Amino acid sequence: MENACPDANIKLFADDANFFIEGDSEFELTDKVNKLLDKISLWCTANKLNRSPDKTCYSIFGNYSHTGNIKLFLDGQELAKTERVNYLGLLIDEELKWTDHMNTCTIR
Repeated sequence: MENACPDANIKLFADDANFFIEGDSEFELTDKVNKLLDKISLWCTANKLNRSPDKTCYSIFGNYSHTGNIKLFLDGQELAKTERVNYLGLLIDEELKWTDHMNTCTIR
């Protein structure tokens, strides 16, 4: 997969894949990610792997404001945006703060 998507920082674990993409604007980020998603779809098809757009989501990390104009698509289905993501047991929010993760750990 890394050969098919050389512009992405890819992290694979079991049956999960995470792609980290940087952009200077929402327009650039949207363009880069949608092109990447097209490459991923083609790669999965060529390797007889299923995709699950309904289980696929994205987060935007950083300390700048978002206009909400980012629309990402996998196999023609718009992906859901989430404010926080569970990455290998760590709950990470868009602002890269640990509040949600610490609250979850405290409750356990």
